[in-house]
Order: sequence, then C-alpha cells, then structure tokens
Amino acid sequence: MGVSIPKQYLQLAGKTVLEHSIDKLLSCDLINGLALGIAENDEHWDSLRVQHPRFLGHYQGGEERIHTVLHGLDFLQSHAGDNDWILVHDAVRPCVEVAAIKHLIQQGLATNSGAILANRVVDTVKRIDNQDQIQQTLDRNELALAQTPQLFPLRILKQALTTALENNQLSTDESAAVEALGLKPLIIEGKRTNIKITTAEDLELAEVFLSDAASL
Repeated sequence: MGVSIPKQYLQLAGKTVLEHSIDKLLSCDLINGLALGIAENDEHWDSLRVQHPRFLGHYQGGEERIHTVLHGLDFLQSHAGDNDWILVHDAVRPCVEVAAIKHLIQQGLATNSGAILANRVVDTVKRIDNQDQIQQTLDRNELALAQTPQLFPLRILKQALTTALENNQLSTDESAAVEALGLKPLIIEGKRTNIKITTAEDLELAEVFLSDAASL
C-alpha cells in the first residue's frame, strides 16, 4: 500500500476502513456481539470511539492471524458458550453487505461444519512455477475465492485452530483449519464487491462501491 499507518486506519468515504467494517457487522441484527483484536503496538485504536451496545470491547491480538482469532475465542468465552456460533471477519473488508452476512448466518446455521462467503472463479486459472512459466490449467468449476465473514461453532473453530498450531500449520483462513479436521464447510456465494483492501487501487474501488451502495 505504501502508507505509514495500518490499512484498517486509512480514510475511506468519511470513516476509517475499520469503522466501516465494524458498522457493517453491527448493522446485522443476527449478530449478538462483536469483539476486535488489536495489535499490541497499535497506536491508532484509541483515537476511534466505537460505541454500540453490542460492541463487547477489544483484546490483544497475536503474532499471526491464527493467534489473534484464538485470543478472540478466549475473550468471547465469557459471553458465549461452546455451542454458540462465531463469525470471523477481516478488518479490511469494509464493503461486505449486511444482506450477505445475514444470508451466510441463515444458511450456515443449518450445517454441522460451518460456512464461508466466497466467489466462484470465473477466469481461467493457471498454475505457474517460480519462473512464471505455466505448468497447468486448473478446472475453474472446482475453484472458489474465499472471503469473510466465515462462520463456525465456537467449539469446532477452537479445536481446529488449536490442532493447526500443534501441527505447526498457520492456516491462512479459519476454513482451512476446519477442513483439516475432515469437515466440509459450505460455500455461500458472496458479492465480488466484498474486496480485501490490499493495494491503493483496492481503496479506490472500495470508495466507489460504498458510494454506490449509499446512493441506492
């Protein structure tokens, strides 16, 4: 991104990226509470004033994503039971639609293994080597691009992440850890506008998406 502050604190349509993400989650009346993982050396969080009856507070994150989510599950266990369901969402996905979150929850609660938002791949996908030479063309009908939120029972998610750490596997998303237990989470088709802010171009696109949504 080439900026001096974490991406979640960049300004986007009058708020920080993080505030947009929090607002989207708390606008979903199916979510009973929200907790936020904050890095130990975060110098920006205190400048925000998140006030909402369902905002449960923040906790110290970890070295990697998997550690931060596990710390969050520990934090939430004073508010939730092992059989309650947990959503995990990237702080830098501010364009997720409330309707998509609701659909994910409604469909996911009917499963035993959980569910995630994702998009089916529409482009042709090539497997390449370290010299950028094509090695194989993959079947795009068997591929999907994972998004967040991702929804799992607290008990299953904690078991999956704990097992992943014991096996020295730093899963890139929660679903990967759950899949490693032999479970098969459900794919719920999300919107392609639910982008993860990674580059300056992503920030520009998010501005457009949020502006379009506000005008509807």
